[in-house]
Amino acid sequence: MRSIATDSSRLTRWTRAKSHRIYSRPTLRKRFCRFIETSAWDKKLLNQEKWVNRICLGYIIVSVLYFSPILILSVLK
Repeated sequence: MRSIATDSSRLTRWTRAKSHRIYSRPTLRKRFCRFIETSAWDKKLLNQEKWVNRICLGYIIVSVLYFSPILILSVLK
């Protein structure tokens, strides 16, 4: 007697995806961790501290201007 075994297409896609992931390059999280551990990002950031501070101050000023009408209306009530 002969029987035919069929495989589910969903299972086939899952196994292909898993096998492909094994041989693919490292994930974004692993690459980011490796970058943090091996590079001198902190020294580069300290060299650019003046620009970072200006950008942060700009964001604060823009947010104060954006929310000032709401704050003024809430104080006047």
